[in-house]
Amino acid sequence: MSKFHLVLILLFTLIASAFSSVSTYWVLSEFSGTSARLPGIASDIPVSRENVRATPVVSRLSDIEESVKAVAESTADSVVSIVASRDIRVFRRDPFGMLGWSTGGTVRREIGGGTGIFINDTGLILTNKHVVSDQRSDYTVITADGVEYTGTVLALDPTTDLAVVQALDDTGEKPVATTSATFVDSAREMEIGSFVLAMGNALAEFQNTLTFGVVSGLERTIEASDGLSRSSDLLSGLIQTDAAINPGNSGGPLVNLDGEVIGVNTAIVDGANGVGFAIPVSRQEIGHLIDSVERYGEIKRAFLGVYYVALTDDQIEALDIPVPYGYILFRGEGASAIIPDSPAERADLRTGDVILEADGVPLADISTLTNILKDEFPGDEISLKIYRPDTDETFIRTVELGER
Repeated sequence: MSKFHLVLILLFTLIASAFSSVSTYWVLSEFSGTSARLPGIASDIPVSRENVRATPVVSRLSDIEESVKAVAESTADSVVSIVASRDIRVFRRDPFGMLGWSTGGTVRREIGGGTGIFINDTGLILTNKHVVSDQRSDYTVITADGVEYTGTVLALDPTTDLAVVQALDDTGEKPVATTSATFVDSAREMEIGSFVLAMGNALAEFQNTLTFGVVSGLERTIEASDGLSRSSDLLSGLIQTDAAINPGNSGGPLVNLDGEVIGVNTAIVDGANGVGFAIPVSRQEIGHLIDSVERYGEIKRAFLGVYYVALTDDQIEALDIPVPYGYILFRGEGASAIIPDSPAERADLRTGDVILEADGVPLADISTLTNILKDEFPGDEISLKIYRPDTDETFIRTVELGER
């Protein structure tokens, strides 16, 4: 755990007080009207308001403003609030002080909430696993225009903080017709500095909240917990953003200026400002989730069974790797990188082997193999190009994937 305590956005928290926002303005200093020497110019040139040509910043900002408004309008109908409710036991005190506290029965209360995204036109919703993992709670889905539906949890992802929920009508039986979000072809198209919007049910109180920022980091790995239990999840390949993410935004979309969802907001850094994380998603990933739920009634993830690290340039040179990329199967000094009775062991992969390619795709980035496996089902086969330094041989090994 780093010195920054990474905390999953707390969603099951009673909102007991009102929150107020404070706007801070940073004022740029103006020209003083005095002379100055411009770099690269031999003579002194007076710099003043009169002889400095205005840069058309206003028009460019107006374009961005219109883009943000358009994205907010086009995406709003696909974003929902998810409210968790359950029966809470209440106690009452003997007014005469003789019997102390006694049980006063139970009351139905909202205990928290989060956000979700419609991913098809029959009411399937993508959200965070930690938003809907409380089996004692019932969930209500509230659309942007205030219509309420029953939310039934269909599947929890065993490897990431994702879940799929079905919105049902007031009878709790029939799926509802919905407007689904548009997802990016590949979340890997994003670059640091790209503008993004975060949308959701901020603080489980302020529905349909929109914030604006940039992608401030890619391929982040964090260990996250909800702060209430000792368990934690290791999440990798995350998008980092400074678009404000608050408790209650969990499960909401991170959207680019083309109106495409690129990620699912999932975590913030406790005590920090402008450091939030989203799980990257794409059209292909959403298709896999829907297919898995429809085919199996749950989210199934393929399993290879190896520990690995991406090779550095120095390691590639020292091991004389035939290409400038790859993952070396490595866990630690003296420990096996191959999980017992796994597909990797059955395929005779060994600690020290270097995986160069998976299904013909060079493993030049730490999340490449993860992204490939995300689109496979247990029982599917994957072709691995392996380099074995001990024998200086390169070969192809076909592996039948297991289930995580």
